[in-house]
Amino acid sequence: MWEDRVAAVSVRIIEALPHCLTDRQREATLLYFCHGKTQREIAEIMGISRRVVSQHLFGITRGGRQVGGAMRKLRKYCEAESLGPGDRDSPPT
Repeated sequence: MWEDRVAAVSVRIIEALPHCLTDRQREATLLYFCHGKTQREIAEIMGISRRVVSQHLFGITRGGRQVGGAMRKLRKYCEAESLGPGDRDSPPT
């Protein structure tokens, strides 16, 4: 069932966090996705600005290139592990 696959993929991604992300990226990602915190709330918890939280999560553009960001790293991990969209177990659209 699709929900079971999502749960299994989620566990694999969470287990990969220590290997894929910096400590700050991991903390921001867990607070954002697992605990439902806003970027402003994460900034207060971590003692940094909301802008820096956004950079930890989504990266920044330098010289026309996307640099850093937990989402970028996690996307690469999912692609390498074949965990992306288009799986045969995806829900119908």
